[in-house]
Amino acid sequence: DNRFRNTLVDRYYDPSLLASAQGSLDLRPRPTAEVDSPAPQSSPMQPPLPATSVTTQEASNSAPIATAPSQSGFRRALDDPKLHDGFYRFLQNVYAPYPEERTFALIHHLSRQLDSDEAVYRSLVRELPRIRPTVRQWLRVLPALAKYRRELAQQTVEFLGGQRVIHGMLDIGTYSECLPALSRLLQIQGPVFSVNEPGRSWSLTHVLARGSVWPQGRQLALNNYEPLSLPGVGPDSLDLVTCFSGLHYCPPDKLIAFVASIVSLLRPGGLFVLLDHDVPTEQQQSFVRLTKAVCNAGEGMSWEQHLQRVPNLAPVSYWRAALEAQGLRDTGFAMPQMDDPSDRVLMAFVKPVC
Repeated sequence: DNRFRNTLVDRYYDPSLLASAQGSLDLRPRPTAEVDSPAPQSSPMQPPLPATSVTTQEASNSAPIATAPSQSGFRRALDDPKLHDGFYRFLQNVYAPYPEERTFALIHHLSRQLDSDEAVYRSLVRELPRIRPTVRQWLRVLPALAKYRRELAQQTVEFLGGQRVIHGMLDIGTYSECLPALSRLLQIQGPVFSVNEPGRSWSLTHVLARGSVWPQGRQLALNNYEPLSLPGVGPDSLDLVTCFSGLHYCPPDKLIAFVASIVSLLRPGGLFVLLDHDVPTEQQQSFVRLTKAVCNAGEGMSWEQHLQRVPNLAPVSYWRAALEAQGLRDTGFAMPQMDDPSDRVLMAFVKPVC
């Protein structure tokens, strides 16, 4: 069981993994004319950090070890021993839709054969469906997904203290994946809403992640992070709002209005629970962007769609400041997620009682 990986182990494990995959995968690079385009002046995998983030001075102490010049952020990340091993742990512990060994071998191979992020990404979109897990493999993953949902729900309940009855709830961006687990721990009364990107609530990934075909709560479109408006729900109406998918895909110019709409919906004393990445360095930003690219490719998102989903990655202090600026009070509780190399942290904010 080759679950532990590093740059030395690659020399021995990669040949066997790729040899076993060749029977069902076309791992050969496509002709350059089909997949490559002129390299951009800056890699789309690495746009600038938010103003509050640590920049190149801190990241320079752990510069990637490049084996050959390349425009590929995939190559640069996998050439760095720390990011290399962290990426395999991400596939193993966080990203469940595809078998981690074969997914890692595929990405590692493509990053060596192709010289741009676009070429690697387009090849991933084409090849990942060929290693889609069997029913038996999915059944093996389901207990781990259910355990993670229970842990996230339990952590949320801990933020609530002794409160066990919730009057009105909104879930943002997770396709109701944690609502069943929360419903077993809390008495949720009144309206329940789930706001998500349209058209993806019934994908196989989300169905398996939440453990049911039909999502819980009334489903509404996220509408590109325009201010929230819930039918029949006025200001000061909800006890709990959760955002386990994070706010990093909210465009920075829309963040203030979007957060303000969350604050308006919360009842005084209501809780906003946020799970987002803690990204204080450029090295960690490169790593998290790599994980986002793989997730998007796994969902079949085109290269052009991927480029439009630019995450606003920042340290936890950035999110705390943004939420407090709109009137929420940081409870001071923060729970880093175990075995998650993308450094997600669960935080809780309360709407003050005037």
